[in-house]
Amino acid sequence: MKLSSCCAVAISFLALVVSATAQTSPSNSETTSASVQVPHLIRFSGTAKDEAGKPISGVLGITFALYQDEQGGAPLWFETQNVRADTNGHYTAMLGTDRPEGLPLDLFTSGEARWLGVRAEGQQEQPRVLLVSVPYAIKAHEAETLSGRSISDFVLLNDTKTLSARTRNNQASSNSVGSSSALPPNGPTNFAGSTTTQIVGVTQSGTGTGLSATATTHPAVAGTITGPTSGGAAVQGLNNATSGVSQGVSGQTSSVTANSSGVNGFAAATTGQVYGVIGSTNSNTGNAAGVSGFEGAATGFVFGVSGVTNSTSQGAAAVNGFEGATAGQVFGVAGSTNSTSQGATGVNGYEGATTGRVFGVAGSTNSTTNFATGVSGYEGATTGQVFGVSGGTNSTTNYAAGVSGFEAATTGRVWGVNGGTNSTTQGAAAVNGYEGATTGQVYGVNGGTNSTTQGAAGVNGFEGATTGQVYGVNGSTNSTTNFASGVSGFEGATTGIVFGVQGGTNSMTNGAAGVSGSANATTGATTGVSGSTNSSTAGANGVFGGANATTGVTFGVQGMSNSSGGVGVQGSSPNNAIAGFNQTCNNTGCTLHAGIAGKFVTATGGTLLQGLSGSSLNSLAQVFSVDASGNGSFSGNLNVTGKLTKGSGSFKIDDPLDPAHKYLSHSFVESPDMKNVYDGNVTTDKHGLATVVLPDYFEALNRDFRYQLTVIGQFAQAIVQQEIQHNRFTIKTSKPSVKVSWQVTGIRHDAYADAYRIPVEEEKPPQEQGHYLHPELFGASEHEAIGAGMIVPSTGSACPTRASTMNLLTEAGGAVK
Repeated sequence: MKLSSCCAVAISFLALVVSATAQTSPSNSETTSASVQVPHLIRFSGTAKDEAGKPISGVLGITFALYQDEQGGAPLWFETQNVRADTNGHYTAMLGTDRPEGLPLDLFTSGEARWLGVRAEGQQEQPRVLLVSVPYAIKAHEAETLSGRSISDFVLLNDTKTLSARTRNNQASSNSVGSSSALPPNGPTNFAGSTTTQIVGVTQSGTGTGLSATATTHPAVAGTITGPTSGGAAVQGLNNATSGVSQGVSGQTSSVTANSSGVNGFAAATTGQVYGVIGSTNSNTGNAAGVSGFEGAATGFVFGVSGVTNSTSQGAAAVNGFEGATAGQVFGVAGSTNSTSQGATGVNGYEGATTGRVFGVAGSTNSTTNFATGVSGYEGATTGQVFGVSGGTNSTTNYAAGVSGFEAATTGRVWGVNGGTNSTTQGAAAVNGYEGATTGQVYGVNGGTNSTTQGAAGVNGFEGATTGQVYGVNGSTNSTTNFASGVSGFEGATTGIVFGVQGGTNSMTNGAAGVSGSANATTGATTGVSGSTNSSTAGANGVFGGANATTGVTFGVQGMSNSSGGVGVQGSSPNNAIAGFNQTCNNTGCTLHAGIAGKFVTATGGTLLQGLSGSSLNSLAQVFSVDASGNGSFSGNLNVTGKLTKGSGSFKIDDPLDPAHKYLSHSFVESPDMKNVYDGNVTTDKHGLATVVLPDYFEALNRDFRYQLTVIGQFAQAIVQQEIQHNRFTIKTSKPSVKVSWQVTGIRHDAYADAYRIPVEEEKPPQEQGHYLHPELFGASEHEAIGAGMIVPSTGSACPTRASTMNLLTEAGGAVK
């Protein structure tokens, strides 16, 4: 009979007993080491009736579930069985038959109550019923055993009294299942089982160790996982202490043999995101570490922490550190050393794979607190070729990096890679990257950030020494492939005063630089320093360099090329390719200063400044130039908003009578005054009068008027009857209808002319006394020319070195106006 959607199944308990196979205990003679296992089943009987109270017969689907409470909560165990009810609705089920192991033993070992719920298929669960004590008897067989083994198997081997008694009696153990009369062998004892917790648990409440193991030559404690379970660990250390200098796993060695280690981890798999060593901690106390390594030797090729992997899969790491705290000066991986031997490193990572996106050292952090770092390295020695962080790779695959740092936080003064040094030894570097591959889009140092906060940087380097040839960031490459870079920086944020590469220095020593880049290859479109940005905010920079020293010939950004066709500094932009500002800037803005915004120096005979224009690179034509002798050429209009000072002036055009073969030139009209000239022709009326109307601005622009009148075509007299008033004057002739040619001049008296009146004669300034604009005209030598001796051209090769450029600019500093 089919149950309706609203019918209920009435359940009545007939009995709760252990199954018949467990009701009769075997005799001692029947008990062996392979005794029949106690079945983990419960016999249950019930009655099914429809909503009218009539019995239901046939096959029914019923779900049985065990709960900890009478109402609510998730089931601790459940299963669904098909049962057959007789004509009176009675049925019987063996709970636990859908699994080979039957009901889980741990359901009844806690001593807590268990409630049984029954629900017919498609119906609501009926009120739960409390189980009585009979089902707990299925655990009774453990009374004389420990994890299934006889108690006698755990007699201490050094308990001679017990051993003697067992030998004299020479009798079997108790009748408990699993007992054995044989002594345990003098060899390994194995424990096996299948539980949701540990197989063997040790609790130490005193001051000693929880578990101590000693071995002669092989590992004292060894762990192995044979399955591919995610998150499993062969050996796992967890320290739940929230304070104190504690360790999840601590290792120590006294061996001086090469490659020995306090803690050694090796991930033998060649694929997968695996780790040689993984550590974590929840402690927020200073110096707590997920994995901590310390190597106390002062010399030798030793490591605080050493990791190795052969995996070529993306994301594989020889050593991987992750610090999950969102606040505090914390480290994913922290390393330090006091060794002064060459090659010693605080943290050393090497990734031997030649392909794949792999890392010698990889670090990351989610902290937004100042100074938090994905990887932090500090080298405390003041001498020696040492590194706070050192990384290297032989991979030629795109994006491979000796050291790669990524800082995922979107706010805070954080770094993808951060390095610092106090060493004054030449060649010391806060962060040093070297990429030895000769091909491929590779980087000595690569950094990136998504932060839009002011001051965030993809790569940030600071060198605190005030002397020595030192670098905040130093990069080099030998690659001749296009776009290869000694240092490459990219800032992907679209807003904020951010930098692809940022460098700064306080050094006043000649040659010091905030950012220094050199591309030594003699061919290829290589770049000493390359930077780019996608930000549209004013002040965003592809490359930014600042020299903070207030004295000395220092450079915010310096570029140099040794190629005969190369360019020291190149700028490209739809509008302003290169802009110079003589200013200082801070967080509140920029202040302009008097000085030189742009300075150009070249050898005699060369081109000092040149401008090219065209629709493409192949159709460029010169539009202006300035040569080393000061000659300038402009193909367009020249607009001057200030005073124009010249030795002479003229116009030069193609001669209208022979434009193909001749030029025509006229000199300018000169005057000691700032004079304007106005002229025209007028004819007097029948009364001999004529009024000349001048422009509306005439009297606003001019003063001190002068008049010239010339009669044309007849003899007559002409005078100025009325001088200029209201921008007009009147002419009177002795006859009517006389043509008069007139001319009026005035001296400028507008605001600019009054403020910047041109001096007719003036003394030369002290530095120009004894010098001439054109010494050859006065029998003087070229060394007596204005400006001579202020800039001394370099000697030697046509391409000046950095040192000769420094000397040239040093001698020029402060002298050129």
